[in-house]
Amino acid sequence: MSEKAINNADIYHYHRPHLEKKLMDNSVCTVHHDLEETDPWLNYKERFHDVYLQAKKIICLNSNQENFLKKLQLNNTKLIPHGYNEEVFLSNNNAKKRLPGEKVTLGLISKRYGRKVKGEEYLYELVKQLDNKKFKFLLVGSGRTQDAIVIRSMGFEVKVYEYVPYNIFSSLYDNIDILLMLSLYEGGPANIPEAVITGTPIIGNNIGMVSDYVKPSMNGYFLSGSVQRDLEVFNNAYHSIDNLINSAYLVRNTVICWKDNIDMHFDLYNEMASNTRGDS
Repeated sequence: MSEKAINNADIYHYHRPHLEKKLMDNSVCTVHHDLEETDPWLNYKERFHDVYLQAKKIICLNSNQENFLKKLQLNNTKLIPHGYNEEVFLSNNNAKKRLPGEKVTLGLISKRYGRKVKGEEYLYELVKQLDNKKFKFLLVGSGRTQDAIVIRSMGFEVKVYEYVPYNIFSSLYDNIDILLMLSLYEGGPANIPEAVITGTPIIGNNIGMVSDYVKPSMNGYFLSGSVQRDLEVFNNAYHSIDNLINSAYLVRNTVICWKDNIDMHFDLYNEMASNTRGDS
């Protein structure tokens, strides 16, 4: 990977194409963000559409991105989702076990941003109405201590880790019953395949990779964005937690690892290079 394009390459792969005035021939772009994002820096029409028109292939991380582009007649897409690190996240041999009557642990794994794009406003409204006798929280990420203080003030048990070494990240999911994905916009996130491979149910907004991997009432639920309406979702999850965990275990191998992700990229590169050279 280089900051500037190398002359006479067979393939040029751009991860930040909106920073370019013109793409090189035979180029690939990866869409890393939510194309519905409203931040001016990521505005699709102003910053991405014209440059995507120049790409030979556009790699999408999820079907929402792909469908968005196809509606605009950009049909040169290829779906290659995020993978998981198979050296860190091993596919469990058995579904998670819980103690009878134990509170359900809701996990939030992401860095906290000042713009509150990871759903902090929803989270604060949620803990005002959620039953602290049924649920507890595990928060992971830079800045999450700030959220832990708010959640504890509502009577919830909370564990918070601002930093966890990546090589022990899998153990986090062993201590989470449900992963929360409360972001307003997402291209991934990478914690979705991590949750899936560890057999962890997911409750999240119907965006990013959540849309592709959550089967409602099977391994998780979609949120509506209204806490009042979503209380039923959390109530259902609480009463069906053992079934959710067992179902999540059954679909754990629907995600790809990073090696698979790399292989899919190289298959695409080889196909494009062969077409350029006119190989048979």
